[in-house]
Amino acid sequence: MASPVVELGDAIVTDINATARNWSMYFRAERVWKPLWIGKEQLSDLQCLIAPWPIAEIEQRDRTSSQETYSIDFGFAKRLDAKTRSEMDDLQLLIDTVLQRYLKQVFVVANVGQFIPLQRVDEYVMWDPMQASVSRDDTHTYYSGDFLSLFRIPYRFLRT
Repeated sequence: MASPVVELGDAIVTDINATARNWSMYFRAERVWKPLWIGKEQLSDLQCLIAPWPIAEIEQRDRTSSQETYSIDFGFAKRLDAKTRSEMDDLQLLIDTVLQRYLKQVFVVANVGQFIPLQRVDEYVMWDPMQASVSRDDTHTYYSGDFLSLFRIPYRFLRT
């Protein structure tokens, strides 16, 4: 058995990558300790990194149990090459769809326990305007650079 936050991260990756999810765009999530994207080649496809937030809250309930809160960062990145507004809209819709699922999704991990989302987002960067540039022609606006989005969801775990 791994630590609870590792078990939670792995459960999220398994769930998010399940074929039953049928997301509007293809991506494959990976659990990491430090979310880092390098280079145009890696970002040519939509990337999703799942990372435990380094700060946990632990409250002892009695001699044998504690209530623990672990937060998980969901990060998305994609290299933009003359993308239109509708393509940017589609990326944001996907992020919102993933966010809505994991705000409510309870995870039960065998031999570990249950992780319950606190149904709030501690941080949500919908996109980073500093990473994208805009160009226009007579009829269209195009976005280039990198699309980056991140949200953090806390999960409660009862250790007994």
